[in-house]
Amino acid sequence: TQLSTQNEILTQLPEVNYMMTNSQNLAVLWQSIIASLEKQPNFKPSLDQFRSAFQTNLGIDDRDIFPWMTGEYALFMYPTRQGALPQLNFDMGLGLLVQTDDRKTADAAIAKLGEFLKPRLGESSFRERTLAGESVFDLGTMNNGKPINFMSYGWLNSNSFLILGGGGAFSDFNLNPNRNLAQSANFKSAIAPLGDANMGYFYVNFGAVMSL
Repeated sequence: TQLSTQNEILTQLPEVNYMMTNSQNLAVLWQSIIASLEKQPNFKPSLDQFRSAFQTNLGIDDRDIFPWMTGEYALFMYPTRQGALPQLNFDMGLGLLVQTDDRKTADAAIAKLGEFLKPRLGESSFRERTLAGESVFDLGTMNNGKPINFMSYGWLNSNSFLILGGGGAFSDFNLNPNRNLAQSANFKSAIAPLGDANMGYFYVNFGAVMSL
């Protein structure tokens, strides 16, 4: 695998973020971790328990989740006043954006997750809609007749999958920001001393975090 990433995914994130970490190819990273741990004789029972717990609670496990995560990815925390977390006075949401060259495997995992969640959450809590030609899903509850989302997920484009936690509906997120994180003066100042060839960044916007 490559020892550096283009950090192209940063252009898909909003300019203002509380914190962000990015890199690439979670598929290879996870497989390396599993291969290393499997050499330890006491590991397999723990792995089986881990997978069983995921199957019980989500209907999928790491064998569904990681194999298609072959491109760049970014985990981030962004400001919002929509969704479950702002209802608890935390004006923030969490996001995971993943690029892939294996959408077929990704769609199979997503469908499996949806089949597991829909009957358990109920039709009113599991809302499907079409946005920019792609199916997206909002999961949540109702409060005084208003939906309060705790999770949303869907495709931004043909190879970029986005999961949002606690931050409102999928449509509330700015899918095409006029100003993205890579253009942020604060971010550019933070990475200026670093080399261009790297495996990604861990970035904290301390000013925004303090205001939060």
